Amino acid sequence: MQAVATGEVQMGSASPVGQLIATSHGTAMTAVAVNLPQADMTVIVQNSSKYTDPSQLKGATIGVTSLGSYTDLMAHVLANHYNFTLGTDIHEAALGGLQAQLAALTTSKTQAFIWTYDEAYVLQSKGDAKILFFMSSILPVWPAECYYATNSLISSNPTLVHKVLQGLTNAVAYMKSNKTYAIQVTTQYLGVSSTVAGQIVDKAFFGNSSFSSDGQFTPQIVDALNVLRTTMLNLNVSSNLIPISQYYTSQFVPLTAQSVSPQASIIGGLSIGASPESRIESTLLVPLRNWS
Repeated sequence: MQAVATGEVQMGSASPVGQLIATSHGTAMTAVAVNLPQADMTVIVQNSSKYTDPSQLKGATIGVTSLGSYTDLMAHVLANHYNFTLGTDIHEAALGGLQAQLAALTTSKTQAFIWTYDEAYVLQSKGDAKILFFMSSILPVWPAECYYATNSLISSNPTLVHKVLQGLTNAVAYMKSNKTYAIQVTTQYLGVSSTVAGQIVDKAFFGNSSFSSDGQFTPQIVDALNVLRTTMLNLNVSSNLIPISQYYTSQFVPLTAQSVSPQASIIGGLSIGASPESRIESTLLVPLRNWS
């Protein structure tokens, strides 16, 4: 979000948590399409953990990246679902990145931590930890990421914004139609086995697919965004958050996929911000075309 504020990035994908805070505090940007209506988060525990269900986590310390972060919100949602009081029944440890989370888990300083499903599959495949729970079990609709554009770009070149979104939509459609290719690209990009890549691709593009096919802010998505905003206010993540109606625009959606072949493209003069929340998204850059 800092890169957006300084003008280094004009479009990108990020969690609504960061976008809401940035927009509410003066960064001139708007959400233009839904990227991940459900990017499943996981609760990760030691292989030898006694826990077999989140309802057993009373007394446990759960690792999150930082207070007020997306993982912190997930911890509160988890606690609320199981009628736990954070700070009493279960506790949080703000530890930062994945390696710190894993180190704390391995040394039993924490008993679980919350992370993205792609890394969870990788950890599980290596025998470093195991997945206890998928948050989608209690949050079937939860907007994890939205595409954004700066207000100046929307105003000066809406056609380019649409072309970028069209390219991303085409990429998602291509991955969904070409599973073998999707697994191959994921294997190469993430440096994982084809088995793990297959798990990630299945989660991202098939079944209860993570990626949106049309980018729409459906009534369910808007309701979930309002719940997210209320949760952020209740947690004092920020005391000043704009209404969700001012957070997004439906000017560019719905999008309809076009038939494409894998082909890299260069966008002259446009910087795209990538979210660290979902590394798998970077594999979508391969089949894009017709952006400029």
